[in-house]
Order: sequence, then structure tokens, then C-alpha cells
Amino acid sequence: MKLQSIVCPNCGATTTKKDYCEFCGSFLVGKLVKGIDVSRYADVVRDIPIDNGIKRMLKTFTNISDNISEKQCKLFSLNIIDVRNKNKIILVVQCSKKNIQLTYPHERFGAFANCSMYPLFEKNKVSFGMDIDGTVKFITQFINELYPNADTSFIIYVSNPYLLTSNNDEDDTSFVEEEDDREYLVEGKYNRNGDFVKGVFYEKWDEDKWDEDDEYTNEIEISSVDFNLQTIEAFVNKEIKELDRIVKDKQKKSNSRKEVEKKLELQLCDKNFINCVLKLGDFYIEDSVFVTFACSKNSIHLKFSYHGDQIEFGRLGEISPYKWLLDSDKKPYLKYGDWYIEKRYILEASDIKRISESQDKNECTLHLYDRWGNTKNIYSERLRMIISVIWQAVEDPVEGMSKLETLCSKKDEYQRNRLKRESWETWAKICWGIGSCLTLFVGGIWSLIVGNCNPLIWFAVVTISLGTLCLVKFIGLQSDIKAYESKYGKSY
Repeated sequence: MKLQSIVCPNCGATTTKKDYCEFCGSFLVGKLVKGIDVSRYADVVRDIPIDNGIKRMLKTFTNISDNISEKQCKLFSLNIIDVRNKNKIILVVQCSKKNIQLTYPHERFGAFANCSMYPLFEKNKVSFGMDIDGTVKFITQFINELYPNADTSFIIYVSNPYLLTSNNDEDDTSFVEEEDDREYLVEGKYNRNGDFVKGVFYEKWDEDKWDEDDEYTNEIEISSVDFNLQTIEAFVNKEIKELDRIVKDKQKKSNSRKEVEKKLELQLCDKNFINCVLKLGDFYIEDSVFVTFACSKNSIHLKFSYHGDQIEFGRLGEISPYKWLLDSDKKPYLKYGDWYIEKRYILEASDIKRISESQDKNECTLHLYDRWGNTKNIYSERLRMIISVIWQAVEDPVEGMSKLETLCSKKDEYQRNRLKRESWETWAKICWGIGSCLTLFVGGIWSLIVGNCNPLIWFAVVTISLGTLCLVKFIGLQSDIKAYESKYGKSY
């Protein structure tokens, strides 16, 4: 198929290239092929002189892109600024090995929409291939039309790869653990003629080196001799290696977190596990806050209820209360003269793991605030123990479930013992009360009738035996109950 020839809008030669003119290298050929009307712009800039300062800067900048990787090219940018207007950015230049691209970082209105260059922009960007002279003319005309009074200078920036990566992964908070808020790693300032003025490398801030009385700074000033491609590349490579380390650590943590989540979700499909978790709730901490559990498809809900004066729940360790009201999360309500408040905390797999493995008591401390702003911190060893056993059942379902079931069976036994204690206490009262009455009245009257004390003694022996038996049973159950409560606390 024969290539269609095109007349170059810049030099007038006939070219068969589709991206640029094979004679003068003009980028306008590529725009013309795309159907963009470049006649107005071409007529304006055809005879415009080349600005040596801009051309020198572009050559400096493209020389960098020619000698670094494509990955690093994305970090580099050349800002054309107006010194006279508080260093306002006029244009941003970015470069790869095959393309120079300009971005106009302001809104599409007013003078910009009416300038001769506007049709060449696509979403505030315009590409030039490797047409340096065409780029220089474009920048020159752009400044002449939109910023005629500008005092231009140039700044080469190297963006922090950490921020670029974290911005692309907003749903993952792993980066917060190693926060790096540097916007730029490198900054090189040049005057309007393209002469080097100042260079700065920005190291990561080190809190250990900072002192109020010290003049610590993370800025390293670089002279014109040292501010070259080799030193810039070495510094950037060091930072990229550090970023790669953070990304790998992040990936490991992410994979580990996903594995833990899957384990919990798998256990939450087991009705026996759910029943055990639910059964371990229904207890008080410090006789004021009632604790219950609930389960969802991928998390365990820890619910606290408080009755008494008006109070506000803070957090459990580092876990914030669930921010949306659920069916069982009620606003404070008044009942029988007491204020009832309920709050739910969502324990995800990572929370359960952290609490169970941490030695920090604060992880199982509930923070409360009364209506006067006074704080109250309630720590529950029992809650930590229960969460720890739950985690063991998630981590090792075979052995862990055995421990979870054992803990539930102890609670079941405790609750049965409480019922039995009440029963034996009732029987003891009946035996001693009714037995004493029968002994005194029935046994006494009978003894008077028969003329000896044998009936009275028989009634007394039976009463003492049955009463003692009930009392022994009651004391034994009371001892078992106290032993459980001393270890696990009261349950209901």
C-alpha cells in the first residue's frame, strides 16, 4: 500500500512520515494526520526565532531522559515558572526516550481557550515527539500569548516515587507505617538562560537526628559541578531501592493479612465456632460494662453495653467504634432511671491477631468519658484471654477449637453450677427450716406421747443429715463457682 504524502505545515516539504516531518522534524505533521487544524498556529510560529535559553534547558532535560530508565523518566519534570508572579508554574515538561510532553496545569478558560495553541492540546497536554525546535517555538509562543510579562526561569524536579506509588494504592494503608512526606527528592534551579543556579537533594527526614537546639536539615545543597546526571541518578536509585524494599514489605504484609482474613472467614462458616464465640459473651467487666459478641461473614463484633450515668465510649485499644449504627447499636436511652448506651467494635482478623499476640494491656483497655469529660480506662484480662483463645481457634482450627470448646464447657459448667447452687441453697433452707419445725413439734409431741426421746432424736438426726448434705453440696458448688470467677470473672 502506497503511503500518503503530507505537506509539512512548518517547512512546506512533502513527507511520508505520520508522526513528524522527515526533513525538519516538525511535530505538526502528526497533529495534521490526526485531523487537527494547525494552520493558525503554523502561520504564527513559522518565522519565530528560537529562544536559546529554553532550547538549552530542553536539551539538558532530554539528555537526562536519554540516559536513564523509563521508570525513572516518570519521576523527572521540568517546570517553567514565572518568577515575577510568585513562581507560578506556566508549563510542566515531561520527557521519555521518544516523546516530549507539555502540560498546562491550569483551568481551560479565558485566554488559554482563545490562544493559537489551544487546538493542539488534548486534555491540557500536548506531545511533540522529539521535535526540540518545535517544542521551543511552542513554549515561546505560549509565553508570548498568555504570559507576555513573565520573567521565566526553570526548575528540574525529581518526584518522590513513594508518593506516586502510595497514591496509586489508596485503599491500602500499609504505607502509613513508613510515612515519607517528601514531595521531591531533587530540585535543580536554572535561570532564564539555562544556567545552573542551585541544586538540592532532599533526604528522608530522620527524627533521631532532630533536636530543638540543633540545626538539623534534610536538605543537601549541591554545587553546579556535583549537580550532574551521575550524582542525581545515584541518589534517585538509592531512594528507589528503599521504595522497593517498602513495597516488598507491604506486599508481604498484604499477603499475610489476606491469609489471616481467609482463615477467619473459613472459621466463621463453622457453626460450632460461631456458637462458641457467642457463648463466651454475656459477662461484666468491673460490674458496669456488659460484654457480648456477634459474628458477621468476615469479622467478629464486640459489643459493650453500659447502664448508669451518661457516658461516651472512646476506643478499645486502637480500634474505633463502628461508625454506622447497626440494629443493636442504639443511641443512649433512659430506662428505669438509668441511661443505657451500646457500642459495637468490629474486630477483623488483624485486630484479633494483634490483641492476642500483644503484651500491651492497652490493646484490651476500653476508654470511656463521662458527661463532664473525665476519662475512665477499663482493662479486662478476661477479654484478652477470650480473644486469645478465639485467635488460637482461627490460627490452628484443630487444637485451637479444642481449647475454645473447653473454655465454653467450663462456662456451661459454671452456669449449671450456679443453678445447682441456688437449688441446693433452697433445699438446705427447706431441710433446716422444715426439719427443725418437724423435730420440735412432731418429734417433740410424739416423744411426749410415747414417753421417751427416741422420735425427737430420729427427727433431729434426719434433719441434721439432710441439712448437712445440702450444705456440703452448696459449699462445694460455691467453691467451684468462686474458682471460676477468680479466673474468668462473673458471667450471666
